[in-house]
Amino acid sequence: MLLAILVLAGCQASSSLVPSGQSPYGTWAGLLPCADCPGIRMQLQLWKQPSVYRLTQTYQSATTSPRTFVGEGHWRRVPRHNEDSLGMIVLQPKAKDGGIPRPEQFFSQLPDGSLLKLDAQGRSIKSTLSYRLRRIRVPGP
Repeated sequence: MLLAILVLAGCQASSSLVPSGQSPYGTWAGLLPCADCPGIRMQLQLWKQPSVYRLTQTYQSATTSPRTFVGEGHWRRVPRHNEDSLGMIVLQPKAKDGGIPRPEQFFSQLPDGSLLKLDAQGRSIKSTLSYRLRRIRVPGP
């Protein structure tokens, strides 16, 4: 029984798409608005070889401990889609158990190096609130 648990735990740890020991190509972070919480602290890390990402989202709460969700998948860059953008980053999350696909997420690359979160169809979000992630430096492995 213990052996089976250890084998399963080993499989869980190796299921990450992120290359071990390799620094990300870039890291972006910011606090985004949330409809039913004080905000979502988001950090996006992209690796180039292979083109994978890790997205960490921490939902802030005024009454309970923050809840953190970490997702991984593959990403691709789509050429410029408007005059204010250098291109679009499209995140394709790993499928759920059973192969059920998860929805893509979209970010516009801005000339200042930041990323702007887009809606589910890849369009700008009409809001006075900030949906911007700024590029940050993080220490290597």
